[in-house]
Amino acid sequence: MIVLMMLSALFSLGNSAFSDKSGQDLTHQQMIDQCAFTMIADTLGDADFWHDLRPVISGDPQFADHLHQIMPDYKLAYVHEQSNGLLLIGGDRLKMDGQSGDQGAGYWSDTAADTRKACAEAGLECSVSLFSEAPYGLAASTFIAEGADAVRRETLAFIGADRCAYAIQFSGPLAAITDQDWSQLRLSLLDLRGLVQATETTASLP
Repeated sequence: MIVLMMLSALFSLGNSAFSDKSGQDLTHQQMIDQCAFTMIADTLGDADFWHDLRPVISGDPQFADHLHQIMPDYKLAYVHEQSNGLLLIGGDRLKMDGQSGDQGAGYWSDTAADTRKACAEAGLECSVSLFSEAPYGLAASTFIAEGADAVRRETLAFIGADRCAYAIQFSGPLAAITDQDWSQLRLSLLDLRGLVQATETTASLP
């Protein structure tokens, strides 16, 4: 939640201005098609340990609202088979005429600093690092105490050359996943970022 709060201003650049060249609002599916969400969904669909939550969401409005409270702009939602952890993937296409897709190194450095400060003020243990190559952004690990349990949250946030801002967030019970499996989970999230990275050379900016 801390990291996503830090990115709210970034996503708002695309949120309220989601329209095509005619000025008409785009549908949810068109928003997905404009960014790499379909490619990400196809990749997750091929993995045995991720299960798409769309059938559950479509039949349970209350659960859908709960997910929107966690990540208002989520486009994809999956449950992790081993731990019952939750994977949310969201973002928007940005409206930044004349600006490059990386939003500037200074932006991400400031966002990382703000994230560390917010974690400290909230009494949370956070580890934040910056991506050194495109698509630029940050990665954060957050440890959250919930009663007798502890939740670990892995978040990736970045902007692709397609001018789409992405947030990939996995939250799972710390005790249910071994350290080795946490490492593998983090690598699988980075692989999703790699899908966007692979389109960098062919992406066309409007």
